[in-house]
Amino acid sequence: MFGRFRPKALALIASAIFAALSAADAGEPFTYAVGRRLLAQSGEPAASGEQPVLRGNLTELPINDPYKIRVNGTVFGQWTDLDHRGAYNRPDGLSASVFGGGIGADRKIASRSMIGLRIGGTTIDVRPDNPGDSQYISNYYGLCRLGLEGDLWHWDFSVGAGGNQSDNQRTLGGVSGAAGRTSVSRSLSQIQWNYQTELGMHLKSGYTKIAPFLGFRSILLGQGDESDIPIDQRSLFPVESGQSYRAFLGSRFSWDYATYIAVLKPSIWGMWAHEFGDSGLLTTSDTSEFPVAWRCGGCELPRDRAILGVGIAAALRNMVDLWFHYDADFSASYQSHAITAGANIKY
Repeated sequence: MFGRFRPKALALIASAIFAALSAADAGEPFTYAVGRRLLAQSGEPAASGEQPVLRGNLTELPINDPYKIRVNGTVFGQWTDLDHRGAYNRPDGLSASVFGGGIGADRKIASRSMIGLRIGGTTIDVRPDNPGDSQYISNYYGLCRLGLEGDLWHWDFSVGAGGNQSDNQRTLGGVSGAAGRTSVSRSLSQIQWNYQTELGMHLKSGYTKIAPFLGFRSILLGQGDESDIPIDQRSLFPVESGQSYRAFLGSRFSWDYATYIAVLKPSIWGMWAHEFGDSGLLTTSDTSEFPVAWRCGGCELPRDRAILGVGIAAALRNMVDLWFHYDADFSASYQSHAITAGANIKY
């Protein structure tokens, strides 16, 4: 009732475990050693032990990966709540839902460097606290990146540009439901430039990989066209340009576990973010590829926030990587939750 006895399979497993114990003494993780040897004995190619790990809005391509080209795609969602009080203590916060995705490709140009291109889009459904107000933003973007990798360090840089189309509705008049309240709608277009860089280290403690990092991101939002907005209504539809200068300090921790079909890499991370520039420039998640900026009334982001995350990546038969992660971004008056999933196909 236990099925057919297979002594050959038991011998393969036993030999793999014995070899893995010797490798573990040499510093190789035991679970990875067992899985790699079982795959080798079965005639299947072993999955790479280096999985993609998010670095801010970038994804690493390990220097020891045998493939030179990687095509990838991502999808993400975010839910945000901002509690802000404007003049006379009036509610001036918002809640927002963000959805988007992108596709791209990376290519190694040397053993320790790579370049990449991305295109994608984002939609933001904003619900201001003021009854009757609404805002819907659609964005498209493109970016290019450069990554350099050493044994004990990495450096990433990206630059991108995008176009933002914002459909706004503002309600004028007395209190909600009173006679004489009217709604005014306008569509605005703005150009956005993003710059981001990160410098990090590669450390190890036992089976734990540790990557402390320091990052900086700049967003420049161009002046919107207000020529079709009546002068007495321009204060309702903020179109002014803005600059966000944000610094990040944090660390990532990851582990490798080999299974028969994939190498798994769970990871956790935490970082502190500080805004040096315009706090009235709202943005989507700092871990997205292209954070989108916009304005909404008198809303302002807190200048200091904490960001915590957890994720898992899997290398399947060496050519395909899958990954998923969750981020929580919060302060006393701001909470945001973001999920991101993606896949890489390597050639």
